[in-house]
Amino acid sequence: MNFQKIFKNYSSPRQWFTVNKKADEKTAEIFIYDQIGVDFWAGEGVTPKSFISELRDIEKTHKSLDLRINSPGGFVHDGFTIYNALKQSPLEINVYIDGLAASAAAFIAMAGNKIYMPKSAELMIHNAWGMVIGDAEDMKKEAAHLESLNSMIMDIFVERTGKDKAAISSMMNSETWMSGEKAVELGFADELLEESTIAACVFDLDDDILPGLPEGFKNHQNSLKKRIQENALRDAGLSRSAAKKKLAENQRDADEMNSIEIQKSANELITKELQKCQTQFL
Repeated sequence: MNFQKIFKNYSSPRQWFTVNKKADEKTAEIFIYDQIGVDFWAGEGVTPKSFISELRDIEKTHKSLDLRINSPGGFVHDGFTIYNALKQSPLEINVYIDGLAASAAAFIAMAGNKIYMPKSAELMIHNAWGMVIGDAEDMKKEAAHLESLNSMIMDIFVERTGKDKAAISSMMNSETWMSGEKAVELGFADELLEESTIAACVFDLDDDILPGLPEGFKNHQNSLKKRIQENALRDAGLSRSAAKKKLAENQRDADEMNSIEIQKSANELITKELQKCQTQFL
């Protein structure tokens, strides 16, 4: 075995996460777009110590965190360390599974106050893996250790989904892959993000326009309408936090919102989208 190759990059490891934090924003972003922890064979990656150090810095200056994930997973204990740090954080944590949250990345995602997935993303859960060299007794000890790890991972999914442990155990034994839609259905995620082509079709929903629409669909569309309003405010120069605050204030006092020129632009945009959508549905 070439140990020089294994350890050669430890002095300057590739970081498996990146951080985006702005002084004028209350929400920071962390991107986990790589495996979790150190790659034993390639000697790449960093320990959770660096991740948590960044998290603690964010907690000093920000109120919330958008955690974006596209990861095949990694080491179980590194995953536990990150999950526990996120669960103990005072930040409001929104998790976005942008592509893949598999293995350790799947249970890290469960630390979010809210978990969002598009249809085209996947979440995968399975049993813990391990390696051991030794006699039969060593094998038995490792098997018992893996069962213990599986039980701890199950507890995380049970807490999130409300499913019983036997159901989660069966899913992990089978190595279960879930689309965004399936993950929401089974309780592993909270909200299905619409694709961009759908998100472009936003309007005020009303039974006089399209009678009989499901409440869930109406809620989705109204949520997207709020996003357009927020984007209009941000295009006018407001920060993200200021735009959210303004929308909250305006919801409490609609008259105040009507006095703002920016809202006029937002309403014009919504009207255009309404006309576009009416054309598509009629």
